[in-house]
Amino acid sequence: MKPSHAHMFIAIIGINMLFGTVTCFKAGTSSFGQPTSLDVCESNHYLITTCALYRLAITYLQDVYDHDHLGADFQAINGTCQDVHMIITTELAKFNISSTFFRLAREEITLANIMTDLIYDPASYTHFDNEEFENGSKFIMMQLRAAQSSLARREWQYARMAIGFMLHSMQDFYSHSNWIELGMREPNRDLAMGRRLGSIADKDTRTCKSCNGSDEDCIRDNLIVDQYLTTGYYPYTHPIQKPPRKCNHGYICTSSGERSEGCEGISKDSVHSPHGHLHYKAASIAYSATIKMLNELRASANTYTFSKFLGLTSSFSLVFVIDVSNRLQPLVGMIRTVTSQLVNSVQNLSTKPSNYILAPFNGSHWGPIHVVTKINEFFDLIESLNETKLQHSSEHYYDALNGALKTCESESVAFFFTDAPSHEPCSQGLTRALARLKNTKIDVLFVNSSQSTSETISELNHFAVTTGGLFINIDITQPTINGKFIYRRLQETLGYACILFQSMSNRREGIFIIDTTATSFHINVVSFSPSIVLQLIEPTGSIFRLDPSVQSGYLQMFSIDVTAQSDVGEWKYTCSKDCAIEVNMKSKFRCRTQLYAPLSNELGEGTVVAPPLFNQSGVVTMTTCDYPNEVSRNSIQLISITGEILSEYLAIDGFSEMIQISLRSFRIRTCLARHDGTLAYRDERPLIETSRIMMVVHNQPLVAISDENLNVTYTIQNDANTSLYVQLDIDGFFEKFKMVLRNVKIDEK
Repeated sequence: MKPSHAHMFIAIIGINMLFGTVTCFKAGTSSFGQPTSLDVCESNHYLITTCALYRLAITYLQDVYDHDHLGADFQAINGTCQDVHMIITTELAKFNISSTFFRLAREEITLANIMTDLIYDPASYTHFDNEEFENGSKFIMMQLRAAQSSLARREWQYARMAIGFMLHSMQDFYSHSNWIELGMREPNRDLAMGRRLGSIADKDTRTCKSCNGSDEDCIRDNLIVDQYLTTGYYPYTHPIQKPPRKCNHGYICTSSGERSEGCEGISKDSVHSPHGHLHYKAASIAYSATIKMLNELRASANTYTFSKFLGLTSSFSLVFVIDVSNRLQPLVGMIRTVTSQLVNSVQNLSTKPSNYILAPFNGSHWGPIHVVTKINEFFDLIESLNETKLQHSSEHYYDALNGALKTCESESVAFFFTDAPSHEPCSQGLTRALARLKNTKIDVLFVNSSQSTSETISELNHFAVTTGGLFINIDITQPTINGKFIYRRLQETLGYACILFQSMSNRREGIFIIDTTATSFHINVVSFSPSIVLQLIEPTGSIFRLDPSVQSGYLQMFSIDVTAQSDVGEWKYTCSKDCAIEVNMKSKFRCRTQLYAPLSNELGEGTVVAPPLFNQSGVVTMTTCDYPNEVSRNSIQLISITGEILSEYLAIDGFSEMIQISLRSFRIRTCLARHDGTLAYRDERPLIETSRIMMVVHNQPLVAISDENLNVTYTIQNDANTSLYVQLDIDGFFEKFKMVLRNVKIDEK
């Protein structure tokens, strides 16, 4: 789906009925995150992809675990299906596998699918518009190769993104071409193979006759080719410009007797499209083609790799990145004690880390990265830590952490042990990007000393909070307390929702909401000053009296069970000193809001590889929930680092909304009104920092072939009024190069 004019950019979030100009299978964002059902009137990209992923998950469980009965629980008709997420959840639970990872994988694939219009607009070949068969087929093939390459490197999120893009284009082939009108009822076997797709109408071949926009019989029979493939021409410019006697794409026209050239065409995106009478057949074949493509991807990977790709295994990493400089040998000794405690306590976790990653470093060297699958082996690695064994010279302070983040699973738990800052103002960018990519928060466990400066503490605290982690002054003489904090982090990896994340500031009071889905909640309070006191006020107005379950000079941890209705509602807190506070609630009602920043119209298509531009408009938020039918209304708040509400948006399409980026750094808070009359709040931990610089890499994915040149075309928008240095990093190999900047925008204010 693409807007027909630049100013109609909001159409991409699925508010279709506001404009009536849908030009792909509808994105389906009004259903995004919601259970699919057989009672919908038509299909869309979201439903087709979700149903295919359900089918694939069921097939995987049947093949791997011999659960043949699951096939009877699933039925797909015309690209729609019933919701079977809870059925799959129940089956995974039998093997102690959390369904969270399957949900996240499904979200990432479907989100990439429905956001293809944003990333590649205007690019007719990604939708097979304008008879772009050759380039469209190449695009699908390149995305499939990119996904397979990412799977080989265990970059699951990149693979899911590429598959989402690929599936969108492939599904559009059946909706936008005359494949259905030619009588085909099976998927095209040559899609994604880079081969010719069949007999294709050349540029001089007449393909459609002209019709009166209100003549439905003519529109239904407007094709004049019965053996050549063709697609409609989409108006990337207005008014419509297409070769004479070629087919229009066609909009959704619902008004009886409406006369418009836009109502003519061969699109089957909706039942109200010009060829809407074939919508169900197009959706059905698009669903079959999606299944076929996903099965081919599975066949090209081993069972482990595909299960990780689809999220059908509980997998997260415990990551220790440790400064092993000689001056910090007492720290290393403390970590050995902590790890020995974890050997026993980890056994009590319902879901254990799938692997353990150790990344040592000092001021000049780092590595190697060690990966083991058993906690006992992890302990042995830490026992043998020695800075004389470091192998790689450091280019940047965060090299060891970057290496660990590239290796770890998504949703991992990472701890960074050090006593020194980086002194490199630009070195955090890659690390924060990798942390966002892996949805991994990084807690900085800092060894304070008389040499520690306020600048050191400020830098590392800011680094921690941008990833959604905490900065904690640790006492190396208290390994038990430090170990309990690490264990709590492992507990909170699955099944806990963050309902408040307030960074260190001079704001010493605030509120948080415990909703009716809670069974318990954790409070973590951190201060730069010792002996902090936290006061809690219950929803009833009474002072809540409870000693911390863990307490040190700079850290307090509370565990509170929700046992009565009086525990539900608005709690107030007050810190005696400046503090950071985090509240994580145990609940099965999990929601997440993601931010998607499209390119500006001046820069054309491409993928943003930088934070969103400050004051940027046209940015989309997408909220997904495990139980969306329990939600009656959803709004998005942008929260400053001090807790101030910068702006608020009501999601008029249910779970998606277009926002404008704040001038200040912010976090996203999702406010959900539930059908039972209660409110639920969910905070996204990472701090989103805005930028005045945006870099766009065009014509992705890029494929590097040995001994061949690779041309990389990119555009930099620079509103920072400062010179830039660009460095290309390919799998850790640095190549400095000269570049020619085109379309560079400089703000001279």
